[in-house]
Amino acid sequence: MKPRLITYQLLYDATPRITSRLALDESYLPDEDIELFLTDKFHEIKSTHRLRAYIPAQWPLPDVLNQLLQKSSGQFIFASIVTQYVSSIRHNPTDCLDIVLGIRPPQRGSLPFAELDALYRHILSSVEDIEPILEILSFLLFVDPDYPFGWESTNIEEFLALQPGAVELYLGDMSSIVSVGPNKKINILHASLTDFFMDPTRSKELWINPPT
Repeated sequence: MKPRLITYQLLYDATPRITSRLALDESYLPDEDIELFLTDKFHEIKSTHRLRAYIPAQWPLPDVLNQLLQKSSGQFIFASIVTQYVSSIRHNPTDCLDIVLGIRPPQRGSLPFAELDALYRHILSSVEDIEPILEILSFLLFVDPDYPFGWESTNIEEFLALQPGAVELYLGDMSSIVSVGPNKKINILHASLTDFFMDPTRSKELWINPPT
């Protein structure tokens, strides 16, 4: 071993351990971590949302957190989308959470992502005009990510022959699953959304056919 490598090894051995190893196998039970995540996010919403004055101090109640844990089925992605949906500045967080709690998939437990799919379908069914939104999302899902000029909202509008500002307008109620950056670049926040749209058994009438 060269002297420099010996020095690096000594430094490594002397460095305090600030990380730990977590095995994501069958022994890992994520509910506790998901509960901590939800508790932290709801506290953040109560502290920062522009309608925070109208949010009860004890919101959400413990039984509500338990319901969300059951709906999550061990999936952080569901908890993440729920908190992003509830934190929308365009709506009252308590109303949004009530809507989430009222969602019921057609056959509870029949599919591994039933609750997540129900949430996606609710968000998409809440928009006024779904067709242009599906067209924009189709473009984002299948376009070459290495396109040299990047795909900002202005580029998408030009490609799809839309009016300036149309992309941000159409995606205004989709902030829990799609983001518009300060540089106007559009990002799909969760890879699971692509899986949802590509599987006709999950997305049903919202299915995006890749060849088409």
